Amino acid sequence: MKADLIHIDGHSDMDYPRIIEDLPVGHPPINDKQISAMMQRNDQFIQAAIASHLVRTVYLILPTWTTNSTVATNASLGQTVMTNGQRQFCICFNEESDAVCQTRSLHTISEEIEVSPSQCVNRSHYQHIELNSRNAAGVLRFSKTRALPQNDTAHPLILDIDEDFFGVQLVGMVLANLDCEMQMAVHISESLREVLCLRKGTSDEEMLADAWFRGFINDIKSECLPDGECLDFLDNATLSGECQAAIRRSANGIDPTIACTDGDRVDFYVTRLAQVLAYLTPEQLDEVARIGACFENAWRTHAYEGQVGLCLGHNIPGASIVPEFVPSYRDLIGLGRNFTRIVKSILPRRPDVITIARSARDGYVVRHLQPLVEAVIIKVIKGVFNVSDENFHFSEYLAGGKGGWINRHSTNKSG
Repeated sequence: MKADLIHIDGHSDMDYPRIIEDLPVGHPPINDKQISAMMQRNDQFIQAAIASHLVRTVYLILPTWTTNSTVATNASLGQTVMTNGQRQFCICFNEESDAVCQTRSLHTISEEIEVSPSQCVNRSHYQHIELNSRNAAGVLRFSKTRALPQNDTAHPLILDIDEDFFGVQLVGMVLANLDCEMQMAVHISESLREVLCLRKGTSDEEMLADAWFRGFINDIKSECLPDGECLDFLDNATLSGECQAAIRRSANGIDPTIACTDGDRVDFYVTRLAQVLAYLTPEQLDEVARIGACFENAWRTHAYEGQVGLCLGHNIPGASIVPEFVPSYRDLIGLGRNFTRIVKSILPRRPDVITIARSARDGYVVRHLQPLVEAVIIKVIKGVFNVSDENFHFSEYLAGGKGGWINRHSTNKSG
């Protein structure tokens, strides 16, 4: 039975996945391989669910800091064939009148191009209702044509909440404001991947890698940067004895289960990483340590490759179409009130499933506010639907575990 979905987010998450082997199109998934094929990216799962006939209505609720628009239309997700012979998804709106269909450009992932309705075939139909957080509660409860059916027990209800509804911050923007170019961040990640190889795909591996990286940065600051100044060096001959000794200690201190190699080769790659880091100022190094090293994707992602890198996520300054909004305390109060009204408007119907996404690993949520935002969301969910702590389950794939990435080095991680 198709579900109704209420998706509360800072951006739409309505990108469509690639059409790959095992992706269930036109029918629900019947095995783990098909479920995995639906999990190509977090912002593509909703469209994958529509394509697999799991969702009949999407209520997409965006905060007022990103949109004031309201859109309600009958839509469909189909398939089209591009000029290179590749099949990919297309989406059509306004099906009750003159349909407008579009698909992703072959040249730019963020660009949509128009296609003829006759070229968008094998469509899965759904209702697409896009609301801003200021009027969403009223529409959900009182709209004559678009209200959430209150007594519908035949169709499951999913409430999906993304924490970046309360704000978005590009992780790399702080580095950019410290005059560190994003190309340097790329070099750091490339050098990290020569040193650290996380083979199992576990939280323990990720934390081991980040702890080593943090300690290594401290060693570079204390032993390789004379008088706190950044050091330009091209080869080992320019390194002080103290710096070379610190690099050897760090190389020997890598847990063998996460080291890409051993012996002289690990010394070589750790030295190369030190050479990259030594171009940074102490302030830039402090920020790199705060950002940390993590898996570039959660290890349950389809076709996961297990690469570690600087934990910037996919939301990179200069290459993101997502607006940045770092809320003040007053903004958080207003967003919290809107969120509470939206959740209350769902009653008397109760969600069959409630999911909360942190969006910390992918680089969207404001990381230093993430624990506060999550506490607000959980408090509202508890109060409105009368649930207890025992009803909340924290995924083993969360960056930094239950306590979150920003709290990963605190001694108490139970929060």
